[in-house]
Amino acid sequence: MLMHDDERTPQEWFHERATHYVEAQVLFHLNQVGVFTEMLESGPISAGLLAERLGVLPSILEVLLDYIAGVDRLLVRDHEGRFLLTEFGRAVLDRFGRSEGGGRRLNLFDVRVGAYGPVWAALEGMLKGELVYGKDVVRNGQHAAEATYKISPHLSPSVVRFASDNRIERLVEIGVPTGLLAQLADELPAVDLVGLDIKPAALEEARSRASACGVERIRFVQGDIFAPESWRREVAGTARGAFVTLHMHELAAAGLDAIEQLLRTLGQQFPGWYLFALEQDRLPDSDRAQLPSDLWLYSMSNILIHHLIENAKILPRQGWLATYRAGSARVHSVQAVGYLGYHGYVVELGGLS
Repeated sequence: MLMHDDERTPQEWFHERATHYVEAQVLFHLNQVGVFTEMLESGPISAGLLAERLGVLPSILEVLLDYIAGVDRLLVRDHEGRFLLTEFGRAVLDRFGRSEGGGRRLNLFDVRVGAYGPVWAALEGMLKGELVYGKDVVRNGQHAAEATYKISPHLSPSVVRFASDNRIERLVEIGVPTGLLAQLADELPAVDLVGLDIKPAALEEARSRASACGVERIRFVQGDIFAPESWRREVAGTARGAFVTLHMHELAAAGLDAIEQLLRTLGQQFPGWYLFALEQDRLPDSDRAQLPSDLWLYSMSNILIHHLIENAKILPRQGWLATYRAGSARVHSVQAVGYLGYHGYVVELGGLS
């Protein structure tokens, strides 16, 4: 385990970390060229045949696959030198993928290697003040969006329960790259689904992906969540509406004062509406010894990747509760989602007015 190293020698600790660093990058790039989606469909396969199918160099692919087989249990080589996924390897790909169009979209370190690779490479310059994030260094936003898109199937059941329990008639998602609304279409046939995003490109991609899934009934609206006067008329019109978001922590990058004012404004302009915010709370240090290591490590990574570039605020539970109260909103419940420490905050907008 990464959490407790008391039994490791300094040499073991060093080489384990080095291997994890290299392997995560190798797995990310193998996945990007389609290696694992192809291996899911094939039986044992040689590096040469796999390279031919994918249009990559067989000599490099051979070395990379041989390395993974040597340091991990995701795949093995048979007596003929062919590579195949192990049962554990298939379980990993099943856990970190989603079905789409008869195939699989896999997430293998899309955020921590794909999106944040440029940031890690620039850390020394950032530490010295020679490089500034947003000016000299930027993350790969496409990979970050892809990772969020791939986790939405794990979160959609909790949104269905929320909408059903509260008899929601219109559900407005704040930030659309998640693909969440398309996931909800069959489960919530009577609910009007609306996607709100400030970026036209994000709206177009979400519309295209929904259409590819056979979902045409989502309305997509361009607008800045902090300027509801520009989109209110396209969204209002029902007394049983709700906003849903996976991005409240990113909106909080504008400052908690801005979030509190937003909540007050939404409470005034959408009386009777709810907010369902899916969040990974910052875990208290006192929980570390009791939590599974994967949950604690994920929490620490979530804080790192957002706070390092100052594009979000990952708050502890009490911090979110205080923010909602300061925005004149009433938190009815905080519901465990059952996925990587996510909780859903059921918030009545204007409930404390």
